[in-house]
Amino acid sequence: MSKKVARRKKIKLKAVAYFAIFSLLIIAIAISLVVRLQFDIKKSIIKHYTVDLGEVKKSITKDMVVIRDNVSVKSEKAGILTKFYSQGQRVPKGAVICKIQDSQNSENEIAELNKLNMQIDTLQNGAINYSPEIQSKQLQDKIAALYEDLQDRIKTKDFKYVSNIKSELSLLIAQANAVSGNTQSPVANLGYLISQRDSLLKKLDYGKSYVKSEMPGALSYFNDGYETLFSMSNMKNLTVKDLKNANPRLVKIDQTKVNQGDLIAYIVGNHYYYMATDIEPEDIEAIKRDTKLDIIVQDMVINAYFYDFYKDKNGEFIGFFKVESDDYDYLKNRKDKAKIIYSTAKGLLIPNDAIVDDNGEKGVYKVDKTGTANFVKLDNILLSDEQNTVISYSFDAVNSPTKLSLYDDIILTPKNVKDGQKVK
Repeated sequence: MSKKVARRKKIKLKAVAYFAIFSLLIIAIAISLVVRLQFDIKKSIIKHYTVDLGEVKKSITKDMVVIRDNVSVKSEKAGILTKFYSQGQRVPKGAVICKIQDSQNSENEIAELNKLNMQIDTLQNGAINYSPEIQSKQLQDKIAALYEDLQDRIKTKDFKYVSNIKSELSLLIAQANAVSGNTQSPVANLGYLISQRDSLLKKLDYGKSYVKSEMPGALSYFNDGYETLFSMSNMKNLTVKDLKNANPRLVKIDQTKVNQGDLIAYIVGNHYYYMATDIEPEDIEAIKRDTKLDIIVQDMVINAYFYDFYKDKNGEFIGFFKVESDDYDYLKNRKDKAKIIYSTAKGLLIPNDAIVDDNGEKGVYKVDKTGTANFVKLDNILLSDEQNTVISYSFDAVNSPTKLSLYDDIILTPKNVKDGQKVK
């Protein structure tokens, strides 16, 4: 009886042992499956990014105010106003730009005076003698070239500079018409032309009925009352408050009857102008002087240079940007919202979300062919903005496991990823 009991106990113990082993096996398999599932889940939520070429631009958006070099043209007497130049046309110094009608002086004499001024200007700028035939041919060649350029741009629907070309054509045609009436004249020297002009000026009673340009430049028939405040001679006296209070609206000067002292037009220096804006100290440190930058205004890109900055009487900073481009109509505009792109870099584009800091070194996790993530230090960082970073890249660079190259696979969500971790 005791042997049977002992055998039953032995069988029971074996059964318990087998059950325990089987249970442990089931638990081990379950744990393995859970771990594998967690690993697969982690892999599935790890986002990847393929490195490509790109560009980062750093910019600030500001209201910018035009600062010009201008001289006012005022009527010396009351009368009927007749303009000889249109908005935006360039005039030399001494040109008759308008007439206050109070005499019967011949229009032909005015045309002759303008022609003489043009001839004298030509000689004073390098020519020894003036030949109407030579100048007429030169003008006709320029007109033909501009017509051809205009037609090509219209055909290709490149309308960006069409208005400028038309304005230049109008000026050249007017000059050609003035010269054409004198192509049979002999070659004239500077002294002879000046004496002819002086004689004609006396005949016209120049100072009373006709208004001449005091400086070369472009004519503007728009006024906003800020011409003195926002002039180049007053730049260092401006305040940020002045810039913010500037009205962007300009009013056209369009009267035909004038009284003595009435404003007729402005002659604006057309070699360059400035755009001024309030600026922060950190922007001053970031923007390089005398380096070309882009200003986007009215959907056009104009080239400019950071010229200078100064602290106004209220302790605020004003920055001046020098512009030599005619693309923006600074004659009709005083104030505009603009984006100043002061730094640009091209190279390998890395999302900032992919960048981690490892012991003070910035880098990314690069995934190799085996699916392992390896930390790669970012060398030669050129520029960063809020979203991306650009590092330098050369197509001649040799691919290396420790360097980042074009089309490399990197981890876009590196949180909880470790160096050497299997991610694929």
